[in-house]
Amino acid sequence: MLESHSVGQVLRVLELLRRHHRLGLNTRSACSRAIQEVADENAVRYQTIGDGCRRRLGLTDITKFHELVDGWLEGNAEPLARAIRQSSTQSAWPRIDAFFSDSSMVRKNGEQHPSNAAITPANSKAIRITLDDTELRRLHALAQLEAKDPTDLAVELLSAGVRARLRAALS
Repeated sequence: MLESHSVGQVLRVLELLRRHHRLGLNTRSACSRAIQEVADENAVRYQTIGDGCRRRLGLTDITKFHELVDGWLEGNAEPLARAIRQSSTQSAWPRIDAFFSDSSMVRKNGEQHPSNAAITPANSKAIRITLDDTELRRLHALAQLEAKDPTDLAVELLSAGVRARLRAALS
């Protein structure tokens, strides 16, 4: 049974794993890196955190955890959330539910819907912008480094660029 502290460690692994996955690592590599980081943060061995993501969730091996994570990253959080919930004390359930309600907006391509984006002002209009893969990866990397939503960051960067370009054109 996972106690509240252990649940926090597993959720932290998921948070870091998602971040690494967005930066281009495959699930296995992202998971391994996230487990190591959480182990370092908690001054425990890699195996301790890995055990929380496998045996203590009732999974036969870590590939089962990877399969659940892949489902979550593709937008199906329920099996992973259920596995963690069933293996946890009831006192940890609100934290688990909160984590998965915040991350339930994950799209199939692993991007996050702008669930915490600022409310669009009434005088705004939506436009569609397409970025090539390289620029999109750069945007996601920068958003990750600045702990911002990629959509919010793109709006911020575009607005600043338009203002700067207009000032230059008018000079």
